[in-house]
Amino acid sequence: MTGTGNGSQQRLRQSIDLLSQRLDYMEHMLHSLDNAAMPYDLFGHLVFANRAMYDLLKSQAISGYDNSALDLLCRLLDIDQAQGRRSCIRLSSEKIRRISHCDLARRKHCIIFLLPLSA
Repeated sequence: MTGTGNGSQQRLRQSIDLLSQRLDYMEHMLHSLDNAAMPYDLFGHLVFANRAMYDLLKSQAISGYDNSALDLLCRLLDIDQAQGRRSCIRLSSEKIRRISHCDLARRKHCIIFLLPLSA
């Protein structure tokens, strides 16, 4: 019985180590981008915001961690929740890409690329 438990624990540790390596790689990749980027999970929770995105949101007095993907999308594109929800559903279920333009405060113009990430 003990041998089975040790094998399960070892596989669990290996899985956790692999996940940690993947997260470290994603953070490194996002930090190296010149463009602002912030991936969200399937439930609309922010996973990570790179420095460029953090600075952009800060300049607009927006907190990325206090807003869901839907909230941020609606705020940046000046659309209602129903439109934003339809965009998020199409993005996740149909794997479509969406490109939108928005004008931010202080005369900053942004192009927003929304795309689903796959494993």
